[in-house]
Amino acid sequence: MQDIQNFVDEIEKSGYLQLVAEDHSGASKDDYVVVLNTKDSQKYKIAVDSIMNYDWSNLKRVLDGGEARVIDHITRIVGYYSKTSNWNKSKLGELDDRRKGDYAVK
Repeated sequence: MQDIQNFVDEIEKSGYLQLVAEDHSGASKDDYVVVLNTKDSQKYKIAVDSIMNYDWSNLKRVLDGGEARVIDHITRIVGYYSKTSNWNKSKLGELDDRRKGDYAVK
């Protein structure tokens, strides 16, 4: 368990994660925080409720491109914005290939 300020402090300490929206005062459980990972240029929209319920090590693992079960990753790869948590194994593999820049047919 942590609060928003601890989360913001950890983001600032990381050196490669950046908050896209800076105003977090008065955040409710329905609000979201957007974090940019500058290493791979991925943006993550994290529910404040998730920040309150998960410790930093779990959230950092997600923000580093690890397990994505803790938060929803939203992308526009399929032509419209959708949650990747609803995708099948094949579509997730395609997303992973696109992140790597591996567009070759195998």
